[in-house]
Amino acid sequence: APRVDAPPPSFAPAPERAALANFDALVALAAEKRDIQLKIALESEVRLLRFEPGRIEFELAPGGTPGLASTLTQKLQAWTGERWMISVVASGGAPTIKEKRDASERERRSGLESDPFVASVLARFPGAQIIAVRGREEGAASSETLYDDMLPPADDDGEAQ
Repeated sequence: APRVDAPPPSFAPAPERAALANFDALVALAAEKRDIQLKIALESEVRLLRFEPGRIEFELAPGGTPGLASTLTQKLQAWTGERWMISVVASGGAPTIKEKRDASERERRSGLESDPFVASVLARFPGAQIIAVRGREEGAASSETLYDDMLPPADDDGEAQ
């Protein structure tokens, strides 16, 4: 058989070239890499000021991990094969992903508490609290939509029993 000279195989793993267009893509990459600790830190500690390929500027939220910028620099280098400039600023960052999510949840809960049906239930049961707001559809606004799973079962001709 004729011998074909081929280059020796490379055993060094090449870094994946992950193109990160925005901060959400970075959070998704951390999840994909199963780095849950970093994903949680990105969601709850980073008040983003600027994101562009190769450069991130953020304010560290109160109680945030002091070495987050260094950790992020190392992870991005390993994941993208490129050097990233990570800067921590004293102020001016936008709310964290978690802060935005919490504010949205408070807004949904407040809107629900003002619904006449929910207000009557809360008044009927002193000390009752709304623990979570879930719906079949995001943004379900009418009480009919919100409580349709509480309607009595219909009999065969479609009438409520």
